[in-house]
Amino acid sequence: MMKNSICLLSFSLLAIVIVTAVYAMDIRNMDNKLSGCIEILVDNNTIKIIELATGKIQDVLSQEHGNYLYSFDTSHSGKEKVIETDEGLFVYTADDKKLKRLIKKNSSTSVPSFSPDGTFIAYLSTKYKEEHKYRIDDRYLYVVKHDGSSDRQVSNLSCVNHKPSWFPDGKRIAIGSKDFGIYIIDIITGDGERIIDFGTSPSVSHDGKKIIYLSKEVDASVKSKMINYQIISMKEYQDVYMSKNNKKEEGQLSTLFYSYTFYIYDISSGRRNKISDEIFISPYSSLIWSPDDKYILYTDNKYEHHQVNILNIETMNKEKITYGVAMGFR
Repeated sequence: MMKNSICLLSFSLLAIVIVTAVYAMDIRNMDNKLSGCIEILVDNNTIKIIELATGKIQDVLSQEHGNYLYSFDTSHSGKEKVIETDEGLFVYTADDKKLKRLIKKNSSTSVPSFSPDGTFIAYLSTKYKEEHKYRIDDRYLYVVKHDGSSDRQVSNLSCVNHKPSWFPDGKRIAIGSKDFGIYIIDIITGDGERIIDFGTSPSVSHDGKKIIYLSKEVDASVKSKMINYQIISMKEYQDVYMSKNNKKEEGQLSTLFYSYTFYIYDISSGRRNKISDEIFISPYSSLIWSPDDKYILYTDNKYEHHQVNILNIETMNKEKITYGVAMGFR
């Protein structure tokens, strides 16, 4: 009787935990090669760790600062987390289980990412503006030490709001631009190399040899429309899309931004290979390599409760693990 009552609370946190455990066990049974643990964000207020081999679930942190947790990243040692809330960026240390504010300035900060050695944190920042010129504010790449010192802007590239992806040397970052370019940025000089003309959400493999990213199989005119839709000013948006005659066109354009195909870019050869059919995933979703670079963890955005999936890049088989938003694979 108690079990039935719990199952009926489909929107409660407890129900989500139960469903998570079931899916984790299913994945373990279907592919016994999976190991390690994944980190997910549930309902914008709870961080959980799931052991793939056992299905064991651990709550790490619940919301304390602000109303929402938007994203987080974990250092390679696992001892520190950098967390984005609606009140800014905080560092969480496992030893004292406390949140310490990282950034102290009047700006909007998002999608933090630890460098491989844990020394630096990359993030995106929108400078405060009294008058917003753009429908989507310009975000720029910053790097700060994990103790909050040496905070600086790295590049003037206008970036899409997606987690910066470090190369293993800790000297370069792959990032997507607002006009659908993918760049490799040198964090010392700020110099950028545009390697892909139509793609987003890049993620560098642990060996530094490949980049997985999202793109669409559409013709040049559709690509142009998507790019223009991203970069137009607020006035242009109001003039073009807010009239009744263009509501339908705006709806058609908007739907293009929530399904993409996975591609892998080989850095040494420059070759690009398609590795999936089109799936429901937004250009802001993180693509996360497994430690052995054989799987990709990602979030399917088709449903109200986002689903965490895993893709085998060799077989192209994908499996559902749990509900939530994928954040890490260790």
